[in-house]
Amino acid sequence: TNAVPLPSASTEGSVSAMAIYKAELRAMIDKNKYYPPISKRLGHTGTVVVAFTLLKDGHIIDVRIDSPSRYERLNDSALVAVKKVEKFKPFPEEIGDNKMDIKVPVKFFTI
Repeated sequence: TNAVPLPSASTEGSVSAMAIYKAELRAMIDKNKYYPPISKRLGHTGTVVVAFTLLKDGHIIDVRIDSPSRYERLNDSALVAVKKVEKFKPFPEEIGDNKMDIKVPVKFFTI
């Protein structure tokens, strides 16, 4: 299965509705993200790419790590952030498909 590419600025309105939908989904995942204090203290940073299938009704299934960080604790935390969403709102009508394969980078960095 191919991941849905990020939309380009020059595409039609249905894609911008999709871009907004994906931004909202990413924001919800970010809100669920938990940066383990021990990882922060140890200076463990990185990006974990989490892949999953989003069904038309908003259910998230088949959550998995697509590209792990070097740190197991961050990988686990990224998976939990996506799994906590569980069900998102159904995707926009303009999208004809019944499901989408999505990859989301979950970043862990200290400021």
